[in-house]
Amino acid sequence: MLAASTTPPHSLIVPTDHVPKAMQAYQNAETGSLQFKNRLIELVARSIHQIAVFLFQREPKLHAGDIDSVVSWKEEEQWFMVNGRRRVYLTPWEPWPTLFFHVDYIDYEQYPDGLADMAGYWAEDRIFGGVLVFDRGIVGDEVCDVAFSISFVISWLTPAQCLDVWFHPGRNGATFRLWRPQEPQFNSFVDFLLSNEPSRPAPFPLVVSDDNFRRHDPWDAIARHHIFRDPWERKVTPTKPPDRDVRSSADYPEVNILFQKLEAAWQAHEAKGLEDQSSTTKSNDEGDAEVGTLEPIRSLLPISLPSESREQSDDSEADSPAETVPMVWGKGKFEEES
Repeated sequence: MLAASTTPPHSLIVPTDHVPKAMQAYQNAETGSLQFKNRLIELVARSIHQIAVFLFQREPKLHAGDIDSVVSWKEEEQWFMVNGRRRVYLTPWEPWPTLFFHVDYIDYEQYPDGLADMAGYWAEDRIFGGVLVFDRGIVGDEVCDVAFSISFVISWLTPAQCLDVWFHPGRNGATFRLWRPQEPQFNSFVDFLLSNEPSRPAPFPLVVSDDNFRRHDPWDAIARHHIFRDPWERKVTPTKPPDRDVRSSADYPEVNILFQKLEAAWQAHEAKGLEDQSSTTKSNDEGDAEVGTLEPIRSLLPISLPSESREQSDDSEADSPAETVPMVWGKGKFEEES
């Protein structure tokens, strides 16, 4: 293991023995058990990460000097047209310190190997379909800096649990949320790792679909559900950042269920209205029944999501749609050129 190059926040010393600990945990697991499979995946993820770290730190690099102008390039500030008349002032992004990064794993100043670890997380995402993180089984609600520092220390004084595998994708077109693989995806991963056939096609990258209902927002995953691989991998704010203005069904598949229930309830309401129009007389009971057809629309939330488990019950449910999926659309704000 390469020596640490930076110091993480809270004046905590990052231990450099996390790879040997992962190897020991894998050896201690009973062959064929769920813990054995989870630890195997963790060990492979750490190995790929460390290979990327080694390659990033290797000197000399063939592209040294040539790549600097690309990495440091910054787009010029400019105005551009909107709807043929309005102008919006575009402030360019600051260049990233390296081209190899996962947008949620950029806190290199607190990583044991600095920028090289950023490249390691990027490599995991490109190969597996996301950074591999794990349910560490620490029960708790929201965290603050002090509480997370304590859990940081505890996680290295006692063996870290590895209850489940989660993916944190960072590629274009993928969800920004962490997702739990279904049983066939999980088994295809493990079977490939244990296969003796060198020509067996790899199932990677694993891609999230609408069938992967078990998801968490990035902040909820690490702060509330303690899903991470190492405590220093992402900075955690004391409170959850504001939710996005627009909720996509690609990120929140339960929205599709909501729309399906809304459509079914509305169709039932229209069918009831047609029946009432064909009737020559209406009683008060019929009038009450017509209003009653709207009740399915009022009772759509919360949505019950299908559950799945791998040899153990899941105590942490997916983030409640009633709490985290307000149907709010944001409005853009434009500036006129002076």
